[in-house]
Parts: sequence; structure tokens; C-alpha cells
Amino acid sequence: MTWQRRLRVACGQGRRARAFLRDQSGVSAIEFGLVAPMIFFSLLAMTDLGFALRDRIVLDHFLRSGAQAALRDEGEAAVLDTLKRTVCRQAETYPDCAGLGSIDFSPAPDRFCVCPTTGAQDTTCTSTCGVQPRKFYTLSAATTYTGILLPVMSFSPSVMVEVQ
Repeated sequence: MTWQRRLRVACGQGRRARAFLRDQSGVSAIEFGLVAPMIFFSLLAMTDLGFALRDRIVLDHFLRSGAQAALRDEGEAAVLDTLKRTVCRQAETYPDCAGLGSIDFSPAPDRFCVCPTTGAQDTTCTSTCGVQPRKFYTLSAATTYTGILLPVMSFSPSVMVEVQ
């Protein structure tokens, strides 16, 4: 091979190399391949967080329904029954109540009285303090959320209601 032919081949390869470097086809596919996993995991994490927040909001809803029953001062058993019926209605499996297994209402609703003058607490509400004692209920619920990406999260809100 002569030196002129070698020079022509080298120039042709240089032109092809420069054309290859200037070529833009396929760049967007590569960029998408780099960015797509981040977008996918971000959407998955947002969805997972949304489900966890939904579970917490639903748990608060159950406690609010129990608090409404506690305001009527129907007794601890009636308040617990209201909590369980609310879960059953939410799960739409009444009277099977399949959703009740994942929610724990312990300790059970607790009714107690407080003497306004002394601050003494009485669980039987039979103490004599000279004035009408204030009646309270303490309601609590607990559930665990097992996420897709999020770690296991335990929710255990409680609410204290004063009977009017």
C-alpha cells in the first residue's frame, strides 16, 4: 500500500470519527435511561408515603368517631363498639369486619373523672369533691404500616375527650 493510499484511508477514518462525534441520534434514549430509575423510585416513594399518610388519617377518623360517642357518655363498652363498627363500615365487610384485625384499640377506652378543685383523678367517678367532677375518656388506637420502600411504621395516636 502506498503512502498516498494510507493518507486517504486515514483522512476518511478521521472524517468518520468526527461525524460520529457530531452525531446526536440516540442521545435522548441514553439520557432517559439515566434519569428513568430516579423518576421511577421517586414516584414509588411518593405513592408509598401517600398510603402511609392515608392509614394514619383513617386511624384518626376512627378515633374521632369514638370521641363523638364518648361525648354522649354512653360508657366504655359503647365507645369501643362504636370504634369497631366504624372500622367495619370503612372496610365495607360489615358484619365480617376483616379490617379490624390490623387495628388495635388497646388500651380499651378509659373513662375517668377529675375533681376540678383538688385535681384528684377517680376512675369510678364516685369521689366527693364538693363540685361536679369533670368526666374524661381516653381513646387510643394502633396500627402498623409495612411499606414498599419505607420502613415499617407504627402509628399509635390517642385522644382525650371531656364529656360535656
